[in-house]
Amino acid sequence: MPTAETHLKVRDLLDGLSESETHALCVEALQNWHAKHKPGQWTDEHYRPSVDVIQMHGDLGRELVPLLAKRKGLDTYDTHSLKEPFLALYNTWMSGVAEFIWWFVRAGLGEVTKREDKHGYPVAVRVTARGIRFLSDRDDHPMLPGFLDRVRLRCPNLPDGVESLLVDARACHDVGLLRPAVVLMGVAYELAIEHVVDALVTKALLHTNTPTQKPAEKIARILKMIRSTDASVVLPTTDERTAAERAYDFADTLRLRRNDAAHTTPRFDFAHRGETEEFLISAGRHLPALWSLAR
Repeated sequence: MPTAETHLKVRDLLDGLSESETHALCVEALQNWHAKHKPGQWTDEHYRPSVDVIQMHGDLGRELVPLLAKRKGLDTYDTHSLKEPFLALYNTWMSGVAEFIWWFVRAGLGEVTKREDKHGYPVAVRVTARGIRFLSDRDDHPMLPGFLDRVRLRCPNLPDGVESLLVDARACHDVGLLRPAVVLMGVAYELAIEHVVDALVTKALLHTNTPTQKPAEKIARILKMIRSTDASVVLPTTDERTAAERAYDFADTLRLRRNDAAHTTPRFDFAHRGETEEFLISAGRHLPALWSLAR
């Protein structure tokens, strides 16, 4: 059982963490937990993690304490005792961890299978198949911390509106609102392309933009320019031109899916999370090449 001393120590470890920092550390802790499922990864003979059930103290707490200690610059700490307070997520100073667990469940990555008796806070969470995929992907999963930060860094001077729309698209995706997520991604790309067209008009690489021009026409105009000799002005290398062409081909695919989402009888349904995840991943990967024409 946790003592008052261990509660104080864990509170000190969590002190000063922002919500986003706590979220990122909890994700890393669960990724480390998931990695221990692999043969040969269990170094503690007394620790055999379940394949798909996260215990708040035995799994999350055990993996999170070392990360928190490292952040505080501590070389020595007692993981065995400091993991116990994670059974008490109802404490105010544990709110960041509790918020992460509620997000994890709300996003469909896990479901609460056991609660503590007095306050009803989670004690155990079963990871869903979607959650396993989330914990397995350490790079491109759109729900991982830093996904949109990487997009921002790769797209200097990207309009705030584009980023805000992508943030909203991911928020919709996180709670299973897949159709609105696709619409918002499409609008984000449409806004980015409007800025690209304006930049190319300024550089005399496109004729004057007209407000009535449809997104499909703008994409077609840009693709025509990329495939012409004029493209070398803004895209000096063959690799840059190839990446840009693929980005605008994806933009056209996203445009079609966004239009489908806006109709009362879409051609295909929006019941598959994997498809929307792939659109988000592709949107993040292709946006730097798409935006390169505006730089």
